[in-house]
Amino acid sequence: MNKNVLIAVAIISLLLLGRIFYVQSSRNEIAGEPPVKSIEFYQHWLTIKPVEGAKLSDLVDTTLFHTFLPGLNFENAKGLYGNPNNIRNDEHNQYYEYWYDDARIEVGREEYSDGSGNGIDWSLYSYPSKKSYNDILSPAITKYIDSRKKESTIQILNPDGDVQVLVHIIGKRVDYMIWYK
Repeated sequence: MNKNVLIAVAIISLLLLGRIFYVQSSRNEIAGEPPVKSIEFYQHWLTIKPVEGAKLSDLVDTTLFHTFLPGLNFENAKGLYGNPNNIRNDEHNQYYEYWYDDARIEVGREEYSDGSGNGIDWSLYSYPSKKSYNDILSPAITKYIDSRKKESTIQILNPDGDVQVLVHIIGKRVDYMIWYK
């Protein structure tokens, strides 16, 4: 092999190893205080692991979803809440919107494709009206949010380690929340 090729391969290998080390070292997990067991930091993401037995409402204001629950489909939503205020569509998805003074709730039919095939998820969104993350999240979480960041995303895990609620924040304002089944 050419000496220049060997040098180039060595430099690329070192750069790749440096990147892998940087990504792994940029993750940081610390112990929390109840109702938070631990918080993992990665870029603008915070992953919240609750203490055993913590209720979701101990971590996030679930009243902003009104009485809607995750997994609701359009037929159920219409039966429980009547016709939506608006129906929104994008390329592959459809959303029933219900408007309240404190939040807009969306029941969404979202198509997905993964390695095992195509499918449909029923999503539940809340878009709070002018709410700060301090009004919506537990103080055990908010004290770790860097309000100087343009955006932050908080993932609250369920006991199985899956994301139960995702909260997207712009500045200090909660942009939207998604409650997963």
